[in-house]
Amino acid sequence: MIFPFEIMLVWLFVVGTCIGSFLNVCIYRLPIGETVVFGGSHCRKCNVSLRWYDNIPIFGWLRLRGRCRGCGEKFSVRYLLVELFTGIAFSALYWWEIGQNGLYPPGMLPPAPGGPPLWLVQHGQYASHVVLLCFMIVASVIDLDSYQIHDEVTVTGTLLGLIGAAAFPWSMLPNWSRLNNLNAPVYDSFLPLSNLQVLYPRWLENWPEDGGLYTALACYLFWWVGVTPWPVGNSLARKWRVVWTWHFRKHRALLHTLIGVVGSLAIVLAWSYLPMPQWKGLMTSLAGAAWGLGLVWLFRVVASKCLGKEALGFGDAMLMAMVGAFLGWQSVLLAFFLFAPIMGLVVAMIKWLSAGGEHIPYGPYLCLGTAAVVVAWQPIWDYCFMTFFLLGWMLPALILASTGLMAIMLLTWVFVKYMARKQHAA
Repeated sequence: MIFPFEIMLVWLFVVGTCIGSFLNVCIYRLPIGETVVFGGSHCRKCNVSLRWYDNIPIFGWLRLRGRCRGCGEKFSVRYLLVELFTGIAFSALYWWEIGQNGLYPPGMLPPAPGGPPLWLVQHGQYASHVVLLCFMIVASVIDLDSYQIHDEVTVTGTLLGLIGAAAFPWSMLPNWSRLNNLNAPVYDSFLPLSNLQVLYPRWLENWPEDGGLYTALACYLFWWVGVTPWPVGNSLARKWRVVWTWHFRKHRALLHTLIGVVGSLAIVLAWSYLPMPQWKGLMTSLAGAAWGLGLVWLFRVVASKCLGKEALGFGDAMLMAMVGAFLGWQSVLLAFFLFAPIMGLVVAMIKWLSAGGEHIPYGPYLCLGTAAVVVAWQPIWDYCFMTFFLLGWMLPALILASTGLMAIMLLTWVFVKYMARKQHAA
């Protein structure tokens, strides 16, 4: 390491606070349609521009004592908290992943000869995770404010996740197999797509195997179609009206078409020319994006039918597609089924019992679930690989069974609420 470890932690904290300051800009400007690239920071009330030293992370807010110099308008303490949290998260994640080797089990064998050294793999994973963290911070805070997750966050994040996986495929979460009768686990960067059969399927390889190209295009185009916000409802006319408005009244048709065409051509070129490790990384990322979108969309449709109203926003589906593009499809399953429901259910019950509120933004809990999966990846993978991911084609059946169980639980919840209202009316 070029610098002492403690100096790196301090430096990453400073970098994290600076990036947190930019995330505050995104959190404020994206919901009101302002650009996040041009224009200096200014007071919302009097429009007075902040001086350069007012924008110094943490110290700028403290120096102004949380108020505008011109009109005295209060600046939310959230600006300070986002900067502070981002700086701490950057340092803490580096300490865990690099200093404590937290993603890997003891005795991990190094990657296969010819691959990058383990330290470079670890730093690639760290870089990927902090980028994902930044997107999740912006999505979570905006969702808490407006119950919306903007495409500018999730679509941009998904595309960056795909590019990162193709450029440095070892940035995906590490995976290992203990099926080799060896004392130490064997590292395999590409088990995310090979758990249904222990070796990577040959038909998913790059040129000249056509199956890999067709599968990659199918995953990408499925995500691309999903970018259009198809509403959940019984009226087909309403669906098309929303899609028409989204494309043409908001002038998004050209950009949406470019994403589809350019992305498809890039996949064809990647299939033709990328080395096998990079192609596997791209396939893993595409599979994660498709799984993330499809899984949440399935639950969204079922829950909306059971509750009689829209459940799980469209942005939640795009958020999990972004998570899948960065981390792979197993992380999506674990975050969505294990961690996010527990956190969201506890908060929803507290909110319902205390204030009677029924609506909660689910995006922050999906992000918390994702963060929990990353931090606790080593014990989670050791347990889930042997327990769930070796079920082969029984795993989709388990997902469908879980969907059916969720439908029964939601219908029971609707019945309980109906009986409670009936008793109250009597």
